Amino acid sequence: MPIAKRTASGFNLPHEKHHYKILILVGLVGLWLILELLGYGVFNRASQNKTVDPPPLSASKTKSFTASSVMGGFTIEIPEGFEVEEKFGTVIIRNQTKQIRISQNSTNFNNLNDYVTSLEELNKINFKEESSIQINNLPIKLGYIENQKTYFILFQYTVYSLSTEDASQYSILDQIAHSFRIQNNK
Repeated sequence: MPIAKRTASGFNLPHEKHHYKILILVGLVGLWLILELLGYGVFNRASQNKTVDPPPLSASKTKSFTASSVMGGFTIEIPEGFEVEEKFGTVIIRNQTKQIRISQNSTNFNNLNDYVTSLEELNKINFKEESSIQINNLPIKLGYIENQKTYFILFQYTVYSLSTEDASQYSILDQIAHSFRIQNNK
């Protein structure tokens, strides 16, 4: 029977030979956790600059809406059962008490990153879970302002904001945003 060696802390256990492996593993896990907390990890939604396209709206269950030239003449597909009202630079899409809002703002910015940064600073808001995508050759920022899902679409120094606070309308908002077209956009 082998005799165990004594150490300062007691007996030498067989697993003590592998302390360096355990320390390396603990160090890697700690580094991963730090990177996740800092927002550089795989669970950071802002680092994922693509989204899955929502299922297209069925042509038989939608109607086309073209905004006035004051709103830039954009065209969207509206699901059946929704009403559209355009007034004062805003388009409101309603279904009973639920609504999706489209507004238009002129800007001096030629890119959405600068526009969103300025919007956050001036209005003391946080645009979170942000991603950059393209729909119909238009640059788009998608994210949340509190519980309001928002798409910012830039076209020739005009930013269109499509948003809703109603989580049950998020998929409808996605479908409307993916149908957004501007007649002069090539």
